[in-house]
Amino acid sequence: MEFRYSSHPYPFVTYYAKTAYIEWDKIGKRYEELLNNTIGTVAPNIFPPYTIWVNDDAGYELKDGTNTDNDTLRCSVECPTTERGIYINNKWLIWFNLYDDKGNKVDKWEGSGKGYVILKPGPNKIGFYIYSRRTGVVDSDGNYRDLYIDFKWITVNYSSLIIDPNPLQGEPSKEYKFTAKSKGSAPKSSKYIWDFGDGTSQVTIQNDSIVNHTFTKEGTFSIKVELYDNSTSKKIIEASSVAQITKVDQNLAKLQKTKYLSLAGTFNFVLSDGSDYGQTAQFYNTEIVIWNNTNFSVSYKNEGTFDANGFKSNYYSTVSGTVSADTKTILTVTYDYKVDYYRYNAWFESHTEKMTITNIPLIRAIGDVEWGSGDVSKDFYYMLDNSQSLSHVTAAEWRWWDKDGANDIKGLNRIRNFWEPVEVKFREIK
Repeated sequence: MEFRYSSHPYPFVTYYAKTAYIEWDKIGKRYEELLNNTIGTVAPNIFPPYTIWVNDDAGYELKDGTNTDNDTLRCSVECPTTERGIYINNKWLIWFNLYDDKGNKVDKWEGSGKGYVILKPGPNKIGFYIYSRRTGVVDSDGNYRDLYIDFKWITVNYSSLIIDPNPLQGEPSKEYKFTAKSKGSAPKSSKYIWDFGDGTSQVTIQNDSIVNHTFTKEGTFSIKVELYDNSTSKKIIEASSVAQITKVDQNLAKLQKTKYLSLAGTFNFVLSDGSDYGQTAQFYNTEIVIWNNTNFSVSYKNEGTFDANGFKSNYYSTVSGTVSADTKTILTVTYDYKVDYYRYNAWFESHTEKMTITNIPLIRAIGDVEWGSGDVSKDFYYMLDNSQSLSHVTAAEWRWWDKDGANDIKGLNRIRNFWEPVEVKFREIK
């Protein structure tokens, strides 16, 4: 036969001769099946029904346009009526290969009828070449022939979406910015539908992942955003987050502006021989306090350098805790301290201290007039007098150890008494 071209945009065929090897009455039938998407479903040329299965924690049928936040697509093809296949976990699996849109084979075979492909951010057009075998039909080398063959394109959209911030800890009547951050690229024409869970109407933003919102009441709200491809009207992925909205006490706003913290408490430990060992838990205004709503933390690190004799010391300490929303009580505070001693360029000994104290009351806030002196307070001052302190300690541990062993002092029963108040101060300046 010969191909010729005319002004028609498609080639046509001119026949020189007909072969007797082709059943010409069936050519039109096969073409009709192709147009009707029924090829391979009409006897005797029936491809056994199969399902492409995604093998992840959820497990689901893979369909065109599937959205996933997993960068690895693991698949198997289940075919219950195949004549030959791989029988595993009470299921018949058949063989397949995966190709990219340029025709390159991209799958990695894991064995047992399973394979995977690494997805790129955005839409991934994947060609599935699926094949099975008939019992008793072999080639010249004695291998079973691939007689059931199918091929289909499936687009898988890979995108990992998160909402920033998450969680949000805020207050009513204050505007906050939210961003839907995607690991994959968003469609060229996209929309984000936001639901803030506070009874307000959904907000639709075209081609922009940023939205502003103001909560008008207190509460804990579940936020959801859905990303859509405008060209197909299909949802690609969604993400959720939480907003905790509470009114901020004016004193809390002042407290959150403080930058420095000091802590002190002196007490006696009872040693194993029954004698007292005086010790002080202390932290001074050295580093900036980090506030997260009513939670605070501050850390200090000082790592020395070896002197001429190979001696040095490394110091580490952290104070963290939570205040009540009305600032009238430190609900809990934990003091954590460690020092490592080195001798002759080698570790020699370590010492750690840890104590947790609860419910320390506020004595005065910034701006209060100090009793007796008449001065205006420049700090938030929390205090337990020495007669009360021991009953507010919930955990205590002092430990020394070297290469020869450890000496531990653990438990509240090892504290005899406090002989100075427990004091915590927050201030804006050192």
